[in-house]
Amino acid sequence: MDTTSLDIAETWYEALLASVAVNEHCQAAFGKLPSMFLDFDKRDKHGAQQVPYIGVIPMADRDGDEIGMGVHSILLVLGIKDDDTVEDAGGRGVRYMGGKTLQRFESVVRSFLASLRYPLSDWQAEKSNPGNGYFEKHIFITVNLPNTLGRA
Repeated sequence: MDTTSLDIAETWYEALLASVAVNEHCQAAFGKLPSMFLDFDKRDKHGAQQVPYIGVIPMADRDGDEIGMGVHSILLVLGIKDDDTVEDAGGRGVRYMGGKTLQRFESVVRSFLASLRYPLSDWQAEKSNPGNGYFEKHIFITVNLPNTLGRA
């Protein structure tokens, strides 16, 4: 059986749970270990009580006898709370630091994932701010693997 996005997501989830780099970063930056989710339960509203968090969600697979590479899509969701602000120019400007904090968190997580068995072929990310100092990053990751479907 070929590798699926669920196989990749499960591998990443288990590795992230045990990651010294990710756990140390979260402990230093947020004062606690990250909550981890393999997929999301839509009835469980993740957020305030669970930040920082990492969700690993298998999304899609494209494979077949006629293509050389299987394409697997995984959504990685990172959530943090950061109320820090910095005033600039005598109080005329305000920098909300949550975006920068979230970027550092993403960098640690992506660097760790790049060291694992399934290489990140490409990714695209978007940031959201649900409010009150909460920040989320949705990282759409593609993993391309040689197609072995139907090959002995």
